[in-house]
Amino acid sequence: MKKYGKCLMPVAAMLLAGCLSGCNNGKIKNKEDPTKTNIYVYNFDGGIGTKWVQNAAARFEEKYASKSFEEGKTGVKVHIDASKASIDSLPSSIYNIIFTEGLNYFDLANQNQLLDITDIVKETTLEDVSGGAENVTIESKLTDEQKEAYTAIGDKYYFLPHYETYSGICYDKDVFKKKALYIKDGGGYTNGNDTSVLSVGPNGIKGDYDDGLPSSIEEFFNLMDQMVLVNVVPFIWTGQYPSYLNNLAIGTWTELEGKDRFQLVYELDSNKYGKNTKSNTLSISDSGVKTVTEDTITMSNGYKAQYQEGKYYGYKFIEKILSNPKYYSSKITTVLSHLDAQEEFINSNLENNPIAFLIEGSYWYNEAKDAFARSVEIYGDRAEERNFGWMPLPSQISGQVKVGEGKKNTMISSLLSRAFINANVKKDKAVEEVSKLFLKTMYTQNELENFTLDTGCTKGVNYTISSAVKEKLSKYSQTLIELKDVSDVIDPVSSNKIYTDNSTNFVFSGISNIWKIKYNNNTYTSIRDCLANGATAEQAFMGGITQEEWESSYSKYFQ
Repeated sequence: MKKYGKCLMPVAAMLLAGCLSGCNNGKIKNKEDPTKTNIYVYNFDGGIGTKWVQNAAARFEEKYASKSFEEGKTGVKVHIDASKASIDSLPSSIYNIIFTEGLNYFDLANQNQLLDITDIVKETTLEDVSGGAENVTIESKLTDEQKEAYTAIGDKYYFLPHYETYSGICYDKDVFKKKALYIKDGGGYTNGNDTSVLSVGPNGIKGDYDDGLPSSIEEFFNLMDQMVLVNVVPFIWTGQYPSYLNNLAIGTWTELEGKDRFQLVYELDSNKYGKNTKSNTLSISDSGVKTVTEDTITMSNGYKAQYQEGKYYGYKFIEKILSNPKYYSSKITTVLSHLDAQEEFINSNLENNPIAFLIEGSYWYNEAKDAFARSVEIYGDRAEERNFGWMPLPSQISGQVKVGEGKKNTMISSLLSRAFINANVKKDKAVEEVSKLFLKTMYTQNELENFTLDTGCTKGVNYTISSAVKEKLSKYSQTLIELKDVSDVIDPVSSNKIYTDNSTNFVFSGISNIWKIKYNNNTYTSIRDCLANGATAEQAFMGGITQEEWESSYSKYFQ
């Protein structure tokens, strides 16, 4: 099959850049409308795309078409630059409002490069930008953890959550049905037509979204063998970007530990919120003996949270997949891009070479819109209304979860996606006013729902998506919303000083110094590469950050 996907800049590359580029200043400036107040928006054009902000800008311009924000001008013109480029310097950049991911936002705030937006987040309601429909603040849509962490710099807001994406697996529900891959209560497999015989899934609740899906790591491994027996390839992913396999390890780690324990990784405080949550630290001896201890986590021993048992089984999951070529697609090479992997996954069942799982970010469906269009061109009606779902991962290590003994689904939104206003707007009061109005409008109920309509994904704040909107979404996006509604969704952000001063060190994409793995005197930023160079999952797990390295980097915070 001919390939159409382009090699796009991965998230890791942007994180390495550490900043955003203003190379388009002149080009965009030439499009300025002298009769209107002009504002400039930068949008990181990754899997979420740019359609959402273009549509939002058009609505905003129409709403304020007859309003004057400065003498001699009427209306607003929103200029949008969408790319994966970096911005060399915020102060010299033309951009006023920025939607991006993976930066050290606390550093930028401390350097006075971000505008204080406390007034639009906390001090005023959304009534003025919602046509009177919402008498609530943006802050009311944040979790308690977000409220504390996002105001860590001087008790002020400088940025807000942007999009929410999850790390893990998408599965083809049609393949599960056709090949009878749903798990029965007590063992065995079925096509899922008779829902009464399905297992209760990871959450232990009968009759809901995860029935018949593997509830334990053991069940998942057994399912992979069953897939091979019925001529289904379990997995595909991009071979070009090794960190994508980290996503599955992270998602598994998150689900096995649950919200409270996983938050210790960046909260670094077992007594946070008065919960006295202890970390189940796993150690593995040279002879392979595994010991789990419960540790109270503080800043001084925060490295121990990197040795949670769930992380080990995340590594074990990847090791299992890589252990047998029948578990993954033969199309995976070091040049197979994420777009090409998506297209192979989309078309595999249509070509009678079914692949069950795609390892990706949950945003992939929106990113693959061109591949879906090509699929319809080639396969016609069979390619319409595909039935993909976002898979809840196993909640325990072995056995099968019984009714009432499961765990609430837990997902991590790990890309550090944020929205903020460049402090450069302070040079022009009209631009500052309009920039605040635009950002504030993006968090109204109407615009939050429009964002979901345009992207199939959710924003990283609390809001209800109406049934009317849900009906317009793909089946896949509906599963994302259903999961969000019933899950603990982790925004990995903290107010502790180690985190706020070093937030990019805690990024889970594979390039942060806390994630790095040491094996045979070499350092790896992906579990795939470490295993490919001879390590076992046990060796990779025990090759994480050491006490000495932790103290060398962070002892000034707890001495």
